[in-house]
Amino acid sequence: MTRAVAYLRRSSSKQEKSISAQRSAVQNYAGERGYTIVKEYVDDGISGDNNAALRQFHQMRDDLTTSHVADVVLVWAYDRISRNDSDEESAAMFPLREAGICVDSVTEGLIDRDSFEGRITHTVRQEGRHSYIRDLAKNSLRGRVNSALQGHIAGQSAPYGFDRMVVDGQGNHILRMKNGDPKPTRGGDTYITLVPSDDPEVVATLRYIFEEYAKPQIGLRTIAGELTERGICGPRGPQRGTENPGRWHANTIKHILSNQNYVGTYVFGKRTEAKFFKVSKDRIEERQKTDYRRSKVRLNDEAEQVIVPNAFTGLIDRKLFDAVQRKLDDQKRGSRQPQVKKPDRYPLAGLVICGCCGGRMYGGPKPHTTDKSASRYFCSTYQKEGSKHKHANGCYHNQIDGDALLKVVTDKIQKSLTPANLKRLESAMRRQVAKRSSQKPDTAPLQRKLDKLNADIDKAADRLLRSDDDLIDILAPKIKAMRQERDRAADMLENERRKSSDSDGERLVSDAMRRLKDFSKQIRSSAPKIKRDAIHMLVDSITLEFQHGWKGKRPFDTLTRGIINSSRTVHREFRGPVELFLASVAEWDAHISHLILAA
Repeated sequence: MTRAVAYLRRSSSKQEKSISAQRSAVQNYAGERGYTIVKEYVDDGISGDNNAALRQFHQMRDDLTTSHVADVVLVWAYDRISRNDSDEESAAMFPLREAGICVDSVTEGLIDRDSFEGRITHTVRQEGRHSYIRDLAKNSLRGRVNSALQGHIAGQSAPYGFDRMVVDGQGNHILRMKNGDPKPTRGGDTYITLVPSDDPEVVATLRYIFEEYAKPQIGLRTIAGELTERGICGPRGPQRGTENPGRWHANTIKHILSNQNYVGTYVFGKRTEAKFFKVSKDRIEERQKTDYRRSKVRLNDEAEQVIVPNAFTGLIDRKLFDAVQRKLDDQKRGSRQPQVKKPDRYPLAGLVICGCCGGRMYGGPKPHTTDKSASRYFCSTYQKEGSKHKHANGCYHNQIDGDALLKVVTDKIQKSLTPANLKRLESAMRRQVAKRSSQKPDTAPLQRKLDKLNADIDKAADRLLRSDDDLIDILAPKIKAMRQERDRAADMLENERRKSSDSDGERLVSDAMRRLKDFSKQIRSSAPKIKRDAIHMLVDSITLEFQHGWKGKRPFDTLTRGIINSSRTVHREFRGPVELFLASVAEWDAHISHLILAA
């Protein structure tokens, strides 16, 4: 019998087939197909588009690719594995495919990733799975925005001093809900609003907080300490499993004082946590992947929030609330300390490459020295993965003195930018321009490509206008990609046509030489920022190569050579001459390396 592992996943108890039901279906399917399930992996309560959080999936993938405990992965449906787009899904599944592991689904059968037809079919289905979860997220957010625009609570908990109230279409109160109460089943003509708490002590405490803070010389910590000393229970309630009311904190008081709900104003969309879409006033906009990867939680500007005044009865007078906001603003401005600008400590950050693993070398303080300005660059792979002597994915403890490396790099660049060298480089550039001008570029293929792209875009736009609303979200990005390709083709065509222009070539040479001369002055500048910017404009990377050995039982790492790789900044047309021009001064030998280590 074929060995198999079972993978089970659901997003939540309300949205997906239960884990027990998936397990039963997979076990029955395994018996019918002759599989022996040797292990089971379960990711419960995790969305299929959050690949990083699927810990059991990653564990399963590692087990199958390293020890090959089974030949098949069994799932109830393939969307249990992933609901990402086809590119992200392929990247996640590629190690399994390379290891010869197949995926068999109860609802879809054996997934064919080997034949051309199978890959096309699987890609289309995966895009459909991804489209489903995007549409679900968009429709859910659209419903919440529509509720928020009417002043109805769209999923948030009640602030301190308020309770949530279920209200029918005629405005009658149906059910009061405290924070933590299970969400009731509601009819289609009901909504949720905020009402003052039925606990008079809570309402009195809230008003006390605002009235006390409005007084001169009363701060956040003073109020928090007073409430804690009086034994008043905080917004989170008693500590779990005890009757202890817990402590109040200054940040809790500040959060209460700045909440507009207390004057009856409802605010929705203070921050964005969703992966695919975000709120911008009354509109729903797509969230860029780069924005989500940079920060999953993004605070929205006030101009992007949904703000509904007089949405419900407030607990604090507007005049008192405004006075508190002015005091908070004054305290905030008074607490700001003037920033002291420091020169760039690591001017070569992002440029230095470890020649052993190809990873970046990070900048950091130099150890075992009292000089706080001393710096070094060390291998990032060594810091993340450990020593190569102990870990296969690690690297060696390669490091270099930062100040000494900067001196060598600036000296090498200065030697390359001498007047004699610049004159030779200018002659090489002019020869290349003359050679290029004598060769008439063949622009016909580019013109045909541009014409075809324009025709395809027109057809696609016409098809988009006739498509159903469900297909617009799928077709629009493809048309956008076609337009971007058309623009690139148009730029390439224009560049080819300009290559035959003598005046354009002369301008490029003059511009390149002017910029190189400016760099020469900037490299000699004593201002750290100017010098750093000039180096980053001229240098693409600095590769350091090391020799490794043992001194008794201790490993040692010695720098043997460095290579400065020139940047594309001057102009891509002259990259060849610039590289040849810098080649003679781009490498330094072991003698200079020893000087660096000695420094």
